[in-house]
Amino acid sequence: MSDYIGFDFDGTIVSRQVVEAASAAWFEHMSEALDDPSVAKLGGEDWYDDTKNVMARAGVKKDFLKEARVSYATIYLEILSHHTNDVVNKDMMKALAQLKKSGKKLALISTTAGSIIEPSLAILGLNGMFDVVLVSVENERMVKKDLLDEFLKKHGELEYYVGDEEQDKQACSALKIEFRKV
Repeated sequence: MSDYIGFDFDGTIVSRQVVEAASAAWFEHMSEALDDPSVAKLGGEDWYDDTKNVMARAGVKKDFLKEARVSYATIYLEILSHHTNDVVNKDMMKALAQLKKSGKKLALISTTAGSIIEPSLAILGLNGMFDVVLVSVENERMVKKDLLDEFLKKHGELEYYVGDEEQDKQACSALKIEFRKV
């Protein structure tokens, strides 16, 4: 049995509200910049394509996703730092501390970009909590199954993975990893 237990970030350690609020604020900002109220309604399931299209309309042709992520990350981290007590999963924070104390190795495996994860861990006081941090490569659209597969190839099996979304469950099922929903 593996000593590693894997965790998602958004929706597991911090509330999905941070993602939703940051996304809404980013599209609202772009709506104002483009003087197009319809842009404020974007950013649901098709956030990647919506972001790409909005950045193209804004005249950003090269590295559109990098520009979008920098702007989004700034908004995300501002929300997290100002509302930490409201958005952190306190039970999960306790569980992480207990697991770490018991000698378990913890892995953070998230499709959230490193430009968000690294400062978020500092804001939450979680630097050093995770033995492995595997996150999305900047400027690439990642899927959970690919990240979990990469973890398995580098570190072996996971005892289980804790997440909050159906895609987390499906990825674990495809790779024969026990899934625990928050």
